[in-house]
Amino acid sequence: MNAPKSAVNQIIKSFNGEEEIGGSGGWLVTFRNQEVTERVIKLVEMLNGWKATEHPNILHMVRIHGLTEDLPETEEVTLVKL
Repeated sequence: MNAPKSAVNQIIKSFNGEEEIGGSGGWLVTFRNQEVTERVIKLVEMLNGWKATEHPNILHMVRIHGLTEDLPETEEVTLVKL
């Protein structure tokens, strides 16, 4: 089963990500530094059905998208900040 979108939203919120306009089929999110950016990528990659990649040209920006269209909208998620 794929992780719900709410899990991704919780990661973005927990690390104070700023969503940017222009993402197609997912999110473009900017974080405050490289350490946070790398942590977010690792956490999102742990979620079943999700992919996160660092933007090649914009510092601390991550592209996050679902790997399938069958992603549930919400589900109860608890995230522990590392």
